[in-house]
Amino acid sequence: MSIHPVVTGHCRRRLLSRRWMSSSTVLPVHEVLEDGSTAFDVDGTAEVLERVSTPVRTNARTLLLNRPKALNALSKSMCKRVFERVSRFDESDLVSAVILRSTTRKAFCAGGDVRTVALTCKDGRFEEALDFFRHEYHMDYLLGSLKTTKQISFIEGICMGGGAGISVHGSYRVASESTVFAMPECNIGLVPDIGASYFLPRLPRQLGRYLALTGARLNGAAAVAAGVATHYVPTSLLDSLERRLSEVINTREFDPDIVRLALEECTEAVAPIGDYPNIESIESCFGKDTVEEILDELGKLQADGGGAAEFAKEAIDSMTKANPLSLKLALEAQKRGSKSTLRECFEMEFALVANLVMGTGGGDFYEGIRAALIDKDRNPKWTLKSIRDVEAIDQYFQLPAGVDELFS
Repeated sequence: MSIHPVVTGHCRRRLLSRRWMSSSTVLPVHEVLEDGSTAFDVDGTAEVLERVSTPVRTNARTLLLNRPKALNALSKSMCKRVFERVSRFDESDLVSAVILRSTTRKAFCAGGDVRTVALTCKDGRFEEALDFFRHEYHMDYLLGSLKTTKQISFIEGICMGGGAGISVHGSYRVASESTVFAMPECNIGLVPDIGASYFLPRLPRQLGRYLALTGARLNGAAAVAAGVATHYVPTSLLDSLERRLSEVINTREFDPDIVRLALEECTEAVAPIGDYPNIESIESCFGKDTVEEILDELGKLQADGGGAAEFAKEAIDSMTKANPLSLKLALEAQKRGSKSTLRECFEMEFALVANLVMGTGGGDFYEGIRAALIDKDRNPKWTLKSIRDVEAIDQYFQLPAGVDELFS
């Protein structure tokens, strides 16, 4: 299931000058990238690189996610290194912006490395599994609460789950025709986390609930119209845009007007959210108060046999395959998150995730990952068979005994 609007308008495509790295640069170069630029290794594993700035005299820094075979699925070491590097940027008076990109156009970041985490849970090493989420959430919260440094993310290719966590909380999110955005956590026995309980309920027209409960995908233009991304720039112009930003971000104090002009040089307009297919059906169905009522409303829409019947069927099919407990928790998390701060949302999500991953043998979380990423049979055997089998859920919003607070 996906939303694919039409991009409208034309961008003012301007040739941007390229300035090559000065021979005086002494940064430890790790490798020469495909685009001819050079980068050095941030974490000793080459999973996070920092591009050698071109021009050298810039107050912008570019971090590159470099785990292409895993579609940049976030490891704990990647989370730690991004956190450490961006923390230094935010404390420095020499850096006013950080640009976050991928070394592969296939994926910005496909999420956290949940396969590794699930196998850890299956072995009963829950503290180790929760340590991954701690580092991921600390990194995401830092990116959403920077004091002086602004984040600019180039969301090329797949951006799911954890990929949203390292992009959506930033000031500028650039999507393109290759962007594929989704929050599929309910399909693997988790809930949309990484601050999703904060940003999803703030999307227009109940799109946040729709994305969380169905795992539906947005393309780049749809992501901009929904507010997930802020600008739509064709892939062919992204390298030029990065160079242009490095040129104009040359003061210690971030100048939003200069950055806005640089982005507008390459930005194309997209159709407004009201022009999206089935947006009225999304708003009416997913605005209901419970998961049961949402499914009932979708059932009526399907039975009517009108133009939205196929949309309703796809939504019902997606929700029926998802973990019933995850659906209930995801909806309740959005209700609570709509009235909470970003920090409070991360604390709430950590409690939810801790409860979900600490089941015997990893519980439904391991089962979801087994079906999706290990055996790949796409046929998870959930503990609860139906949404109507889910009873009290309040206990999932409390940390399990013995688990420390996220920001302790």
